[in-house]
Amino acid sequence: MIDAHVHIGREHGRESPRERIRGILEDYVTHGVHAVRDGGDVLRLGLVARDLAPEFGLIYKTPVYALVKAGGYGGFLGQQCSGLEDIRAELKGLMGLRPDFVKVIQSGIVSFDEDGVISPGGFNHEELNYIVQYAHDAGLPVMVHCNGMAAVAEAVALGVDSVEHGYFISRTELEAMHEQGTLWTPTFAPLANYLRSGTAAPGSREVVDRTLKAHAANLLAAIAIGVRVAVGSDAGAAFVAHGQGVHDEVACFVRAGVSPQDALRLANESGARAISPMAS
Repeated sequence: MIDAHVHIGREHGRESPRERIRGILEDYVTHGVHAVRDGGDVLRLGLVARDLAPEFGLIYKTPVYALVKAGGYGGFLGQQCSGLEDIRAELKGLMGLRPDFVKVIQSGIVSFDEDGVISPGGFNHEELNYIVQYAHDAGLPVMVHCNGMAAVAEAVALGVDSVEHGYFISRTELEAMHEQGTLWTPTFAPLANYLRSGTAAPGSREVVDRTLKAHAANLLAAIAIGVRVAVGSDAGAAFVAHGQGVHDEVACFVRAGVSPQDALRLANESGARAISPMAS
């Protein structure tokens, strides 16, 4: 299988020690994963993992680190940029590290305590457009962490290659993804595993449950429309273990109403597209 969204630099929601990278890669192999797409980290541990991956027979793709809007969500995932000058400098430096794609944090994360709330984060239109065009001119796809209708609609319209998470969107954004050929990686596991962990307070459980049900409905709609959906667990986040995470995510697809056979197919066919040099 292919896990199309992981964070090798994180483990159980905390920073991964450098000496754990080899063990994490072994966890993927043990769980039947043959390829992973990393989402980046500020310590650039993806570079360590990419160098080690061939020893384990793993295909490993990394953006090295994400581009993050200063003051918004995601500082632990990459370099913070306050404007176009910073973005230009970061992209120039990033190219020297040979990223497999460019990762952008284009929104915050969803609240576990309030319905429909997303924390601050993301670049303005001009900044995101610059990043996308720069990456594409360099022959690199763009992977975007993005939640909410407006943020996803803008990212898709500007030509990003994949939308990660994509909570709180509508059929309009799903249809746009289909028309543009945008890959969608829904990442149910962090919320679903939190809900199943027994640690959630009653109020949070209700909010997360409603969020997951709405996300499941969007997953089924996306598949029906023909959106290319990949299976990515967000492994490294709290409650999502490396290796096991993709199995948890497949189970989430099945609980949403996807057949086991189709869920496994998506974990391979669409996952292969996610890790290809350029989405097509």
